[in-house]
Amino acid sequence: MASRPATLTLADGQASTGTTWNRVTVWSETGKALYDASFGPGNRIPARNIRDLEIADLDRDGRKEILVGLANRLLVVLDNQCRRKWSINLESPPELVKGQKGMLFIALKNGQIQLRNSGGKLVKAGAVKGRPMHMTAYEREGSAYLCVGTDQGELSTFEIGAR
Repeated sequence: MASRPATLTLADGQASTGTTWNRVTVWSETGKALYDASFGPGNRIPARNIRDLEIADLDRDGRKEILVGLANRLLVVLDNQCRRKWSINLESPPELVKGQKGMLFIALKNGQIQLRNSGGKLVKAGAVKGRPMHMTAYEREGSAYLCVGTDQGELSTFEIGAR
């Protein structure tokens, strides 16, 4: 049976039965909900209960994981069927999450920047001034780098190491 494309949607602060419920849902191309991960009630919009969402093959097994950064300081890693693989409680809410080549980059609201392995173990940490607003990883001359821009106008580059 051939695999079919699916759509991932994020419901952040969606009103449902008088409360606000936060969830990630994977939909089929025909509009049928296939998988769902609910994160419980949160604050109503304009609150950012779900801070960031990323899809990456963290463990390099050929299947994508769903990385979810939550306002309650949790980072949750789901498999491709929205089942929790692992989660960690961070020091500050994650503003940005990025998965690339088996590594996980997290930019926290307090300015801390973390590099974690595919299982969530902290590998390296740094910091920026201000709240992280954008993050990108790139390679140059055999080394990997992470560049983070903040709301203070600061642009910082961190060397991750040889690839």
